[in-house]
Amino acid sequence: LNNPSDEDFKKLCDKFLQPNLSNFVKCQFEQSKRSSHGRRYSIDLKKFSLSLYFFGPKCYRLLQETFCLPSYRSLCRFIENIEFSPGINKTLFDLLQLKVNQFEELDRVCAICIDEMSLKTNVFYNFSKDIIIGLEDNGSIRRNKPASSATVIMAKGLKSSWKQPLAYILSSTTYSAYDIKSLLNDIILSLTKVGLDVVCLISDMGSNCIELSKILGVTPDNTEFSLGGKHLFYYFDPPHMIKALRNNLLQNDFIWDNKTASWGDIRSFFEKDSKNLNKMAPKLTTSHINPTNFEKMRVKLAVQVFSNTVSAALETYVNLGALPPTAVGTYTIVSIFNKLFDIFNSSSLNPTNTFRNAFSGKDYQLKFLSDTLEFLNKLVV
Repeated sequence: LNNPSDEDFKKLCDKFLQPNLSNFVKCQFEQSKRSSHGRRYSIDLKKFSLSLYFFGPKCYRLLQETFCLPSYRSLCRFIENIEFSPGINKTLFDLLQLKVNQFEELDRVCAICIDEMSLKTNVFYNFSKDIIIGLEDNGSIRRNKPASSATVIMAKGLKSSWKQPLAYILSSTTYSAYDIKSLLNDIILSLTKVGLDVVCLISDMGSNCIELSKILGVTPDNTEFSLGGKHLFYYFDPPHMIKALRNNLLQNDFIWDNKTASWGDIRSFFEKDSKNLNKMAPKLTTSHINPTNFEKMRVKLAVQVFSNTVSAALETYVNLGALPPTAVGTYTIVSIFNKLFDIFNSSSLNPTNTFRNAFSGKDYQLKFLSDTLEFLNKLVV
């Protein structure tokens, strides 16, 4: 053709190029005529650009020098504008598919995490959507009751550091364990469809999650169950468990083998140590010893009490006579649960603290777990 028009060029693209490539070339042709601030991109091109960006930010910036592609901020706005309504969000699975396509095999191995949190009841009217926000809503059914809790479900990579919220539920009371099971079944099927390999379920220790574990047939001796066509393992989240341990010790003594662990020993140690210029446990504060209801939710405060530093300091005070000999039970239990938390919360291959090594079935790890299991079977609250 002599002096082909823009329309002729587009027709030739459709004739000689594959559909996806033709659309991309025509888009580049149109955008090249506009200034960088006047360019507008289709949803399909934004998804394609996201996929390119997931290959590597440096690669994407290099391609931007040659092609007309959305800026990083435009991609962020594209994701931010996605409506995340209660229930399972299908759009998030579409975007997750783009990310998963770039994963290696081990990067696809993931866990599903469940967490429930309390909300301050409040409602307001959203003018743009003509809807009242803050009522009980599970994505398919809304009730005229102010929501007081939210249940959130997310996926988390076990090898690589990625995480993605998948669904949330607003409820006026604790969300039913049977409803959570049904929701999990749909989520596991959807995650499998996008190419992820779900191997375990991790939850907090709320009453509904404990009920869920019973419905799934999980016991201390059998943590395996089947759901959504997958064979999975069930775990309670170590941070929630260490908080539950601290909250129990605040109100009760732990007794085993004629030894007693008491929160009173920790409180007595703090009162004496806080008066010293050089403190043996400098991180401990009043918030650690007498936590408010809000402070009881902070994992950091519980972990810093059940630490090697506090255990060693308590032992020193007992040996110096600053604490009674009965406090030997307290520093023993602090030491045991410090190591137990480390071994279940490990995230490194070669840390200086051997108990923070990722579990690999080494002799010292197996012996410690065996000894701790024997100890826990003796423990009386």
